[in-house]
Amino acid sequence: MLIWGRLFAQIKAQVAPDGLPMFWIEGVEILAKAPTKKEIREAMRKQQEYHRLVYNIRKVYPYAIIASDIYKQIHEEIKCLDKKADKNAYFKKREKELFARWEEELKNLTVHQGRLLVLLIDRQLNQTTFDIIKELKSWRSAVFWNMVAKFFGSNLKEEYEPNGKHKDIEFIIKRDLEKS
Repeated sequence: MLIWGRLFAQIKAQVAPDGLPMFWIEGVEILAKAPTKKEIREAMRKQQEYHRLVYNIRKVYPYAIIASDIYKQIHEEIKCLDKKADKNAYFKKREKELFARWEEELKNLTVHQGRLLVLLIDRQLNQTTFDIIKELKSWRSAVFWNMVAKFFGSNLKEEYEPNGKHKDIEFIIKRDLEKS
């Protein structure tokens, strides 16, 4: 009780302008350095980038799931066809259907959202978008679309690295989008 009495006696209380009590304890000095304006701006910029990434992933992730489901369905149906001409005809028919259904929605994606979509398709299928185009269409088509993607700062050959440079994306997906 004596220790508490001494400690309490050393505390001086005042009322702050907001009405909350402020206490000073003699002999205690807090040496925290206030962040500079540059550090505050940088922290705010990083926070905004993170929130933008969350928004973009939430927008694009459903498309990646749909794309992987459609790919798996097409892949299974093509397996049943024997002739290459039948496979090509089937794929061209499906391609027209898919363009008619999804082209307008996908055109409205930003460049960054397009990059995320490419990565998330790789995440879902464990196969790069370049390899998918090469398998379903042709090597030339895959090279052409990769050149177009590179023009916009993306790469269809880029692999998704959940424990490497894409760990933020993986964290957001596991935390917000995947139901365990």
